[in-house]
Amino acid sequence: MRFLLNKFTRISIEPECFSIAHEDSITVEVDSLVPFFGWIMVEVEFKNPNVSLDLNVCFLPKDSRFPRGFNMPYKSNGRSKRVCFSHSRIQTIELSSIEGRLSELVKRVEIVRLLPSFAINRIASRLINLDFNFRGFSKNRLIIDIKNQSNKKSLAWKHLLLERYDKTFIKTRADRQYNDWIKNNEVVYKEVIESYDYLPIEKLIIRPKISIILTVYNSDINYLKQCLDSVINQTYSNWELCVVDDGSDNMEVFSFINNYAGKDSRIILHRNEKNLGFALASNKAVEISSGDFVGFLDHDDLIAKDCLIFCVNAINKFPSLGLIYTDEDKIDEMGTRYEPHFKPNWNYDLLLSQNYISHFSMIRSDHFTEVGGFRATVDGAQDYDLILRITAHIGYKAIHHIPRVLYHWRAIKGSTALDPGEKEFTTESGLTALKDFFEPQVSECPKVSIGSIPNTYKYYWPIEGRAPFVSLLIPTRDNFKVLKNCIESIINKTDYLPYEIIIINNGSVCQETRNYLNLASSHSKLKVLDWNRPFNYSAINNFAARHARGSILGLINDDVEVINKDWLREMVSHVERKNIGCVGAKLYYPNNTVQHAGVILGIGGVAGHGHKYFNRNDNGYFGRLRLVHNVSAVTGACLLVKKIIYHEAGGLETALPVAFNDVDFCLKVASLGYRNLWTPYAELYHHESISRGPDDSVRKKIRASKEVDYMRKKWGEVLDSDPYYNPNLTLTYEDFSLC
Repeated sequence: MRFLLNKFTRISIEPECFSIAHEDSITVEVDSLVPFFGWIMVEVEFKNPNVSLDLNVCFLPKDSRFPRGFNMPYKSNGRSKRVCFSHSRIQTIELSSIEGRLSELVKRVEIVRLLPSFAINRIASRLINLDFNFRGFSKNRLIIDIKNQSNKKSLAWKHLLLERYDKTFIKTRADRQYNDWIKNNEVVYKEVIESYDYLPIEKLIIRPKISIILTVYNSDINYLKQCLDSVINQTYSNWELCVVDDGSDNMEVFSFINNYAGKDSRIILHRNEKNLGFALASNKAVEISSGDFVGFLDHDDLIAKDCLIFCVNAINKFPSLGLIYTDEDKIDEMGTRYEPHFKPNWNYDLLLSQNYISHFSMIRSDHFTEVGGFRATVDGAQDYDLILRITAHIGYKAIHHIPRVLYHWRAIKGSTALDPGEKEFTTESGLTALKDFFEPQVSECPKVSIGSIPNTYKYYWPIEGRAPFVSLLIPTRDNFKVLKNCIESIINKTDYLPYEIIIINNGSVCQETRNYLNLASSHSKLKVLDWNRPFNYSAINNFAARHARGSILGLINDDVEVINKDWLREMVSHVERKNIGCVGAKLYYPNNTVQHAGVILGIGGVAGHGHKYFNRNDNGYFGRLRLVHNVSAVTGACLLVKKIIYHEAGGLETALPVAFNDVDFCLKVASLGYRNLWTPYAELYHHESISRGPDDSVRKKIRASKEVDYMRKKWGEVLDSDPYYNPNLTLTYEDFSLC
């Protein structure tokens, strides 16, 4: 029999029915007697439960005038599902993946006919969870809203519903070009002001004078002209452009700028007789300035025409600001913009890892003078050095980020924009700047070294001689093999000595597990506690915390496996730092794709894991997979925190027995004024869901829904505005793609 049939509502297509032309595609001829059309669920089951790939599916109906193609979600639990609609009876199904190996990976394809009510209900659930426009809607309200929109567009409402549903599967990075995003998201000045509740120029109460600092040296006249024009064309007019020609051999450069200065009195020009270098030349430009703020522009870069008005609006909202920075992108020789950098708000530990603030930066002139301006000893990283000193001087409350692309960094041959490794001395200069910054800041300076990618840095606080005692809390139930693997990996692969492991036995009945726990209790580093109540991850850990001897608590899942021996030392070194709350590790699936690299609030309605399914060796979004940085939350699968902070925050929330208790806890810790942190230098495997299993039963789904509702009611808008993310990035996926 070709298919396994179930009353003509489901067909299960086995591998022997696959037609394989290439390893990256599978074709299935569907029996013409099976009347599949209308609302359908497609399910693809994989042989490897840890597979991760992008899957494309195409229906070829008997009436081939209406082929239907769509993306399928990819997961790590071995099964992908997708609701779709076919106008005509399906004759052929084609599956493909750019990752290849599809013929080796697919175990079964199933097609299920759905009742319209079931299909629409499932689609509505996904839209409420993943489409930010429907956040907080009931299903009835969503349908009413879709119907109203469809009437305005003269579309069938079910067609529009399916269209919105389709968009939740489109991965922006792969399928949507940045130029398209620019057209859809960067509107004209008037609309920007209205949509962002910014004041128009005539309503600005504070109108500071802004000095744009520009140094030139044998500059390309064409790029220089574009640079100057980008300042002259600003919608905000109270500026001055302070230009220093740093001893150019080509006198045409000075003459060209002098010609501009003759036409606009706001351009002030000075020429150095010899080349002094960027730092000293920039200091001279500031010296001849008279503005309330100084902003920095490179001679071949551009600022957006509304750059200064956005900055001035920020000053009107927050008059005490000392540093303002914006998002940026790159621009090539042909004027094409690409690679936008949508930055987080103030992220102290990311700044210690790289100069993420960069362009466009605007500093209050008094503060620039107070810290001594640029230093020639770190030429090549003078801007990084300045930002480190300025931010320490003014404090984080005086720092403001504008989440808009207002600076275009020229990427041409020889520039660090095109190739960060083009100027290796910039990385060395940055290292010097970082060492100089740390020296007066703390009694024990961290060890600082160059990071694994250009212009990034690794820092480590030594803990020898004062190593605190750590209690690792591991709840478990009837999970002998997984637990044994976890415990042995900790004991055999951890080079940090003062720790204990507390295993909390949640009613194990498996004799093998009970025997192992009896044996474990005799080990000098192991303690076994019994928790003979229904599973509640929060209550179990709160109970164990009361029996812990350590000054640091570690929440550890029984399905993790240590990779690098210094994982605990790395995490403890950060936990011990002042103002640090929860510290998380880098976790991988067994197939070496990323499972956890910090939590992003708002994804899927509550929170998601940034960089999920990225390859282990990927750099991540602007290097973040390789950099220590602050995050809103980290997973409780491997989380360290001081015991005193754990109790100060009230421990884990028992109203969240399974999901989001770690996110809730991290948010409570952050609300107390601590910074949560993620480090890529503590690496473990996470065999996720082996212990508990997926949320696939009715009971589990009801519980999961209650936990989502709890988080939305408790944290509300906090979940929709992660300060360590960016509003221009997606809340649908976990890949830092565009909205």
